[in-house]
Amino acid sequence: RDRDVTGVQTCALPISADPSVISNSASQAAYTISGAGGTVAGAFLCTVSTGTSGTLFSEGNFTGGDKIVASGDTLNVTYTFNADAG
Repeated sequence: RDRDVTGVQTCALPISADPSVISNSASQAAYTISGAGGTVAGAFLCTVSTGTSGTLFSEGNFTGGDKIVASGDTLNVTYTFNADAG
């Protein structure tokens, strides 16, 4: 995770037929890189879009490896969150 990478997130959470599964595959989260660029290794899912007061649900590395980004790039992220009891 690169401390110099900044951006803007735009996404919508879909309604799923299975309430224990949340996915944004129909509408990917799009991050427009506005900082100097750098390396992005993963993403996280939380209850707030900015700040540090939210609840962290999940985090993970990208399955395709780290992404090198530059100012003006758009990074599209698809996630699936499963809340099944185990």
